[in-house]
Amino acid sequence: MRERGAALITTIMVLLVLTVLGMAFSLLMTQEDRTSGRQDVQKLAFYAAEAGLRRGERILNSIKLLQVNGYLNNPSSVLQAWQPVPSLPQHPVAGNPASWDTAHLGTYLREGGQPLANVEIPATGQGKRAFYSVYIRDNPDDPSPDPLVNNDSRVRLVAVGWVANDPDPTRPAAIRRVAAVKIVEEEFNWSGIGTSESAQKLVDPGGTGSGVFTQFNL
Repeated sequence: MRERGAALITTIMVLLVLTVLGMAFSLLMTQEDRTSGRQDVQKLAFYAAEAGLRRGERILNSIKLLQVNGYLNNPSSVLQAWQPVPSLPQHPVAGNPASWDTAHLGTYLREGGQPLANVEIPATGQGKRAFYSVYIRDNPDDPSPDPLVNNDSRVRLVAVGWVANDPDPTRPAAIRRVAAVKIVEEEFNWSGIGTSESAQKLVDPGGTGSGVFTQFNL
């Protein structure tokens, strides 16, 4: 009887250990799936930002330097859907270096008179929706203190990519449910080109090519 009792206890202990191991393995796999899902969403937001940046390059590549101030002065009337509390884009504040941040991205870049705001990219096949907005702002080293006046040959091109359920900035945050945001920035340079067509597209004539950007994780 004692041997049977010891065997039963041993069996119960083994089953208990196996159960605990199974639960731990299941929890680990669940955590891995969640981590992988977050990484996929962040990558998708980054790819959306890159798509916006490439589109912005094509637009700036088609304009002349003398047109830049007109683009900087285009008013923005579309709220930024990627923000928890959507607001209108803002330019940096003259004389305040600290305002060159993600809260002061400039104004929307326009194409055909339309702002590149809350633009959805084609279906990704992942069951998720991704969007981008493209901005233009002066560079912080410009001789002019006015962020709406460009006095050199450089501007900043900024693209924000994000993943969300809904791009309508007037809807509540709980409905939009922005899952990830990526912001990329590059300096676009007409240096040495004067007022002729820019040759910046996907190249690096001025030392600030499209491969150089600053990424912010919000």
